[in-house]
Amino acid sequence: MFTETSQTIVGPSELSFLEREAASIALSASDGGSGLRSLTASLNGKPASGTDAVAVSADPLGLAAGTYPIVVTATDNLGHRTTRTFSLEITMEVAQLDELIALAHTRGLIADNLQKD
Repeated sequence: MFTETSQTIVGPSELSFLEREAASIALSASDGGSGLRSLTASLNGKPASGTDAVAVSADPLGLAAGTYPIVVTATDNLGHRTTRTFSLEITMEVAQLDELIALAHTRGLIADNLQKD
């Protein structure tokens, strides 16, 4: 008996966002054999699932500057799985520092009060 995994997982080629931006990444899959049963993706422990398309997302200031894996798994109707990992890069530019501070303040991440010793 010959079995072949024929799932194809597709995602954007450019995955770079500024820390102050919302990130939404659409991912899809296809299967040329038995058809897709499921498609799952995970970004920073936050899962998403669907049949042939999913999206993972992060809110502004939701992820610190750095690189994060997005792990995507397609499973066909025969149980064959294909996994692909994408890298999401979150960056911060010094020119946006004032905007980041204002956004963090608006979200309650930075308090107004300073205590003197």
